[in-house]
Amino acid sequence: MHVEINCKNDYKRFELEEAAHWVADKLMSKRLHKNIYLEIELVSNLKKESNAIGFSEITGDNWRPRDFKIVLDSKLSNRATIRTLMHEMVHIKQWSRGELKEITKPECKTLWFDEDHTETEYQDQPWEIEAYVLQEPLADAYIKMIKSEI
Repeated sequence: MHVEINCKNDYKRFELEEAAHWVADKLMSKRLHKNIYLEIELVSNLKKESNAIGFSEITGDNWRPRDFKIVLDSKLSNRATIRTLMHEMVHIKQWSRGELKEITKPECKTLWFDEDHTETEYQDQPWEIEAYVLQEPLADAYIKMIKSEI
């Protein structure tokens, strides 16, 4: 996976890149992992401006997407940053494996395992449920691994 991080803090840049690779290893095959291009951007006051602490998006082609961007609020604690990164990386896995699809033609649709969920409320979206279920265990495992290396 090629990771580009827009962050002024060298330590945070290193930590985000390490965490992104670690979780990609857990969620994706080696072949898929090596074909992903990911940009991570830290933005000041994201929560204040968009009411979100992080989000992810496809930046390339929607058909078998491999190019993505994750935006995180730069004011989050280290723990919250890792947890949010794990959440968004679950979405990267979902898109890249074809579990979650954003169809734009002939009309905009959101598909989960080819079932239309365009009208599904946020809290009931199965891809969000999966991301929320996995974010804490992934963050805990990553932090435990980092602490064991110290």
